[in-house]
Amino acid sequence: MKVVVAGAGIAGLALARGLLRAGHDVQVYEESPEPRTAGGSVTLWPGSGGILAGLGLGRLGWRLETMESWARDGRRLLAVDLTAAERRYGHPTVHVARGELVEALAEGVPVTYGARVERVAAHRAEALLADGGRVRGDVLVGADGRRSAVRAALWGGDPARLTGWVTWQGFVTCPTPLTGGRSAVLIPGGRGLCGLIPAGGRQAAVVVRRQVGARPPAVGGRPRPGGRAAGAVRRLARAGA
Repeated sequence: MKVVVAGAGIAGLALARGLLRAGHDVQVYEESPEPRTAGGSVTLWPGSGGILAGLGLGRLGWRLETMESWARDGRRLLAVDLTAAERRYGHPTVHVARGELVEALAEGVPVTYGARVERVAAHRAEALLADGGRVRGDVLVGADGRRSAVRAALWGGDPARLTGWVTWQGFVTCPTPLTGGRSAVLIPGGRGLCGLIPAGGRQAAVVVRRQVGARPPAVGGRPRPGGRAAGAVRRLARAGA
C-alpha cells in the first residue's frame, strides 16, 4: 500500500516508521526546510517506551524514578513511584528533548522537506503541494498540525482556539541534586504549574504553564507569599513575556 503522510512532526514520523516496518510504501512531505528539532522536551511513559521499541528504537532520554509534588514554599507534598509501572510494563518513564526524539524517529524515513501540502482532494487521496506538484497514494494521512490542509479538506472550518493558557519551556544547567537526579518535581500554584525535570547531561528541563493574565491568589489584598519556587516561576514568566 502506498501511503502519503503530510507532516514530519513526532506523530507523522512515528506513523511513517511503523508503516515502513510493516512493509508499506511511505513518503512524508514536510513544510519546514529541515527537520523540526526545535522545542522543549517531553516525558514518555512506559506505554510510549513499548511503542518506540516496536518502531525499532533503543532507549532515549533520561530515566525517571519518582514524580514529586512540592508546595510553593518547597515542602514535598507527595511522591509517586514511577518504577512500579516500569516493573509491570517493562519500560521506564523517561524525559527526552524533542529534538532527540524527532531525530531518532526520522532516521531511515523518506521525508521531502520544504514541501508544504496546500490543498487536498480527499476522495482521491491526493495532495497538491505549494510548488504546484501533486502526490497521490492509496491512503493520505494528515499529521500537519493545527493549520492542517488535510483536516480542512475533510471537515472544513475547524479552527484552533486559544485556551487561555501559555507555556514556557527551556533547559538550565546547574550542579544541583535535581539536575543529576531521577525525580521530576511539579510545583502547582493557584493559576499555573512549574515543572522541574532532570534531562541528563547536568541539564534540567523547566516548564512553566499558567493562565494568560492570571494573578496569584491574594490574602488580605496582598499576593500570597510563595517562597523560592514561586519566585522562580515569576521570574521565568517575566522573561518569556
